[in-house]
Amino acid sequence: MVGYEGRPATIQVVGVVGDTRNQSLKTAPAPTLFLPRAQARPGGAIGVLIRMAAPGAVTAQAAGALVKRLDAGVAMTGFDSVAGFARAALLRERMLAGLSLVFAGLSAVLAAMGLFGVASFNVTRRTREIGIRLALGATRGAVERLVLREIAGLAAAGAGVGLAVFAGASRVLRSQLFEVTPTDPPMIAAGTLVLALVACAAGLVPARRASRVDPAVTLRYE
Repeated sequence: MVGYEGRPATIQVVGVVGDTRNQSLKTAPAPTLFLPRAQARPGGAIGVLIRMAAPGAVTAQAAGALVKRLDAGVAMTGFDSVAGFARAALLRERMLAGLSLVFAGLSAVLAAMGLFGVASFNVTRRTREIGIRLALGATRGAVERLVLREIAGLAAAGAGVGLAVFAGASRVLRSQLFEVTPTDPPMIAAGTLVLALVACAAGLVPARRASRVDPAVTLRYE
C-alpha cells in the first residue's frame, strides 16, 4: 500500500524509465511516479507523443482526426514536433544568447576604437623618437613591431582583468546556461584569441603610419 495525494492505493510497478526533465530543460530530473490516465487526477490538459516513421509523416489535421476518432469529446489545442517544443522551451535562452552576441560585438568594436586611438596618440607623441630610430638605422618592420608590442601589452593587460572579472561572475553565468559550463577552456581560449586579433587589427594602421615617418622631415621640423 502506498499513499498518492493522501489516498491509499495498491500500485503495481510495470516498468522503470530513465531520468526525464518534466518541468523544464534546465531543471534537474526529480523522482516521478507515472500513473495511468484513468487513475490519475482528472481534468487538465494532456500531452501525447506520436512516434513517426519519418519527420512530417503525421500532419496536424491527421492527428486531430485521430483524436476525434478515439474520443470526440477531447479537443486538440496544439500540435508540434519535439524539436519545435525544444525550441520553444529554449526561446528565452536563445534570445539572451543573441543579445549577448550583439553586445559582445559592440564591445569588440569599442575596444578596437579605443586601442586605435591610444596607438595613434602614442605614434604622434613619439614621432621624433621614431624619426631618430629610423635615422640611426632602424628598419620599418622594427618600428611596426615596436608599436604592435605596445598594443599587445595593453591587450594582454585588458585580457587579464577581463578573465579575473569573468572568474568572479562565473557563478551568475552558470545559472543562465544549459548543459554548458562557463569555464569551458576552448571557449575561453577562442574568446581571448578573437580579442588578440581585434587588438592587432586596431594597431596595424598606426604601426604602418609610424613606419612611414620620414626621419629627415621629422628632425628638420624639430
